[in-house]
Amino acid sequence: MRTLKGCCRNCADDHAIGWAPRYLVRDLMNAIATAHGEYKARVVRVNPVPAPSKQRLLVEFRGHWPNYEPMAEEDFEPLAA
Repeated sequence: MRTLKGCCRNCADDHAIGWAPRYLVRDLMNAIATAHGEYKARVVRVNPVPAPSKQRLLVEFRGHWPNYEPMAEEDFEPLAA
């Protein structure tokens, strides 16, 4: 699976199977890279037509990432203190 601009795609046929907000993609990819298989994704809901295809599936992503703090990068710091 590869991720481009928040869109999650299946490499076999390059068909969009989901979407994640752009600001979460880096954290998701870092977590997956460090999880060593300790994560799972499951379909929670299938939205019927007329939902756009990239919003048809609601997927829950769970895992265990020791020593990883999400949203700890500069992009998530407050704009004003």
